[in-house]
Amino acid sequence: MRASQNSSLTPPPSPFQTEVAPTVDVVDGWVLLRRIGAGGMSVVYEVRHALTGRRGALKWLHACLAEDDLISQRFSKEIDALTSFDHPNIVSVLDRGWNSEREYVVLDLVDGGTLRDDLEKNGPMLQAEAIRVTVEVLKALEVVHNAGIIHRDVKPSNILLDSNGTPKLADFGIAHDNHAKHRLTSTGHSVGTTSFMAPEQAIDASKVGPSADIYAVGTTLYTLLTGGRPLALFQDGVDSPRLRRLTPEVRGIVYRATRFDAGRRFQSAAAMGAALTSLSENAAPRPTLLWGGAALAALGGMLGSSTIIVAAFVTLIVFVPGIQSQLSGRTRPRVDTATYTPVLESTPDADAAENRPVRHLRAPTPDPIPAAPQKTRTVTPPKPVGPPGRVYMNSIPPAQLLIGATSKGKTGWSGEVPAGTHRFELRLANGESHEFELSIQSGKTLRYCWDFRSSQVCRRR
Repeated sequence: MRASQNSSLTPPPSPFQTEVAPTVDVVDGWVLLRRIGAGGMSVVYEVRHALTGRRGALKWLHACLAEDDLISQRFSKEIDALTSFDHPNIVSVLDRGWNSEREYVVLDLVDGGTLRDDLEKNGPMLQAEAIRVTVEVLKALEVVHNAGIIHRDVKPSNILLDSNGTPKLADFGIAHDNHAKHRLTSTGHSVGTTSFMAPEQAIDASKVGPSADIYAVGTTLYTLLTGGRPLALFQDGVDSPRLRRLTPEVRGIVYRATRFDAGRRFQSAAAMGAALTSLSENAAPRPTLLWGGAALAALGGMLGSSTIIVAAFVTLIVFVPGIQSQLSGRTRPRVDTATYTPVLESTPDADAAENRPVRHLRAPTPDPIPAAPQKTRTVTPPKPVGPPGRVYMNSIPPAQLLIGATSKGKTGWSGEVPAGTHRFELRLANGESHEFELSIQSGKTLRYCWDFRSSQVCRRR
């Protein structure tokens, strides 16, 4: 997305600067215990009901945004969507109402953090665990899609984990109801998170279907398995450096889910879930534990009790590896954190794919799945030509700025950038991000501002 080089963009105060501690300690019987999180539009408190003692998470808009009609309508729409579902993989609504002229919702307290938190703490998941989590998210989406609703923002930071590791789909703030008479997203506007957004959603978010969520699930699965950024994954061939980080079995599923053409993706959440479930079942270890027990009993009957000790020892040596393999999904073992690539970094192979120019509106040439992997092709970024340009970068609210893989601190930043096309990312503390490319001209000045509240470039003042 390009910004006018002569535009003057000055962001208003951040919602975080105007949000103060609540003036009440009890909201309609819910006692506010502590603030547990905040995003660009809302703040969340841990609460306990004064009568029942039940704990929950109370969410309401920042005070400075409560009078914004569009944001208030989207918040109400999110509550309506969550209230209509009763599914173990969708966060539950305990209560809703109005207080201090702000609408609030009390959700079931899911205290295991998000998938993004889990990735940053433990590293990429093992394949069996990532498949399990993804299949459960797809079950939730099947229910959502059957109700005529498109989530439009499936990503690791919008999937919660309870204490048992069960994923819960959350944050329906920009969900789209295909049956609704009135739409909150204007034609031609994009909403969502760029890295996980289907190409058709980037063009016009008001006309997307279930396949847009399928694309987001594919990019989420890629992130769970690699820890890498899935920006413009639809451009990658099945043998690209990024997809070669996956096993051949999963690679084909991620590849199919993230095609540019929605018609080439899985046509439903159930279809993608079935493909992953089949893969998981085919890869399941043999039940060596039961076979080992039967062998031990047979040996005891033939040889007498004096030989059982020897047979038991042999059973432990032969069958314990199989037992450990069967229990691995319950203990949630991880990739060695000393060798994996963190979420905020990238591998040399990934750099070659992620640093190339991204053509969001042009479909890549389809390629069949090859029988054997091809050699890695290194892409050398173009050398800067002439003196650098100057960039002024702002956002509402303030966000972390990255140019390529280099952090530049908070927005409100200005500095020189070499001439050429560069990838920028603005990232909020809650995990929401906006990724884009800008063409920097030698000796020229470029100003850019992104409004996370409306998911569009800031209005000029």
